[in-house]
Amino acid sequence: VNWGILSGPVTVKALNNCNSSAITSLNVSVVNGTFSTSVSSVPKFDTLCVNGLSASKSLTLTASGLNGTDVVVGPLNGYVFSNTSGGTYSNSYVISSYGTTLNKTVYIKFNPSTTGSFAGNFPISGGGGTPVSVGLNGNSVNSSPVLSAVVTNVACTNAKNGSINLSTTGGSGSFTYAWTGAGTYDPASQDISGLSPVNYTVIVTSYAGCTTSATYTVTEPSLLTVN
Repeated sequence: VNWGILSGPVTVKALNNCNSSAITSLNVSVVNGTFSTSVSSVPKFDTLCVNGLSASKSLTLTASGLNGTDVVVGPLNGYVFSNTSGGTYSNSYVISSYGTTLNKTVYIKFNPSTTGSFAGNFPISGGGGTPVSVGLNGNSVNSSPVLSAVVTNVACTNAKNGSINLSTTGGSGSFTYAWTGAGTYDPASQDISGLSPVNYTVIVTSYAGCTTSATYTVTEPSLLTVN
């Protein structure tokens, strides 16, 4: 029996060419507007750098006895939602044109705009159903150090004897370095030498994937004009 969303009696009898049975009746109660989620709380997100975007986590949302109006997933500060893992994420996810039942996968990413703890419950509501909520938890940090450097310029024209001694102040975790610019130095070193007179940019990565960068210029003496 394709029952629908209303409660009431269903009656049945058996019959063939010889006879028919008595009518049997059963009262059916339909539970309307029921949301169910595969988890009550999503596993905690890894600590993330402020303004970062995490990998996605997901849950399954099912429902029955809805009235067909929009169902809204979210919002919750610090998190974004989508209907596909690699899709467009936004502060809330709207489900429409679904009929009266749902079976959807909801994808969530941690996207904090400030540092701190982001623990809370995001709501699922609409469709004439009783709202439910699911727990989310994540921490955001800014572990980037302040950068400064002592630049030693090239001593003679066309020489390659410049250097940059980089210093870090503050920040947390172990730092990794990635330099770009002309020369045969080790780009993963904190300090670099054997440099030409060009610009050098360093990206420093710290705890939880935070990054900061700076650009320094190595110069050379000006050419002298002899008359």
